Amino acid sequence: MTGFAKLLAKILKGAEVGALHSDFREVAELLKHGAETRRSSAVLPAGYGTSNDDLMRWLERPDLRALAQHTTRAHMASDLGRYLFAAVFGKSRGYSPKAADFPLVLSPDHRNWHSGVFNDRFRVQLAHEPSTTVTSHISKDSHYFIHSDSLRCVSLTVREAAPLQTLPDDYLLLDTRTRRQVQVANGVPPLPGLLRTINRKMPGKRSVQVSVRSPVVARSGMNGVFSLSRRA
Repeated sequence: MTGFAKLLAKILKGAEVGALHSDFREVAELLKHGAETRRSSAVLPAGYGTSNDDLMRWLERPDLRALAQHTTRAHMASDLGRYLFAAVFGKSRGYSPKAADFPLVLSPDHRNWHSGVFNDRFRVQLAHEPSTTVTSHISKDSHYFIHSDSLRCVSLTVREAAPLQTLPDDYLLLDTRTRRQVQVANGVPPLPGLLRTINRKMPGKRSVQVSVRSPVVARSGMNGVFSLSRRA
């Protein structure tokens, strides 16, 4: 990944994209000096299970001692370069890059790449912004679900996609990783339904509310509703 970062910093050197040039140089330096790029982790984030936020209290379970099903899929080396570009671009510009924004050196060998048909072929899920809808395509190549952390340079894991559907961290999905991703995408988010049920059974009472901008990380939102930004 250091090679990709250096290459992109060199390509994007210029007045119009000066900020991106600096961002890629910074990423290259961090990677050069041993920045962590793990693709699998069971370690709980600092402060796990201590938030007073309603949504976080639903998702995080204080009794847990580790995270399960938090391993990303393998990616082609060429796709890692595109993931890196998308993550850095998204953080710098505040939106996911379109096909035309990618340097030619990162263009996939696809005849329709510049036709506009695949404008959103590679999409980064921005931290602190609502996510796009979690669809079953996440079980295919996951290009539409790129993690916002440029140092990780991965697509979302099952454990990162699950809370976008409001599935708590102690909810384990069975079967292979691919089938788990399909289950997450095809499932109905349980928390909104639970809140509607509670509100119906408590007429005249104060409704239970969930913050739309809760502090959670790749957890970047529940189908365009919740914004989550906790996990690296």
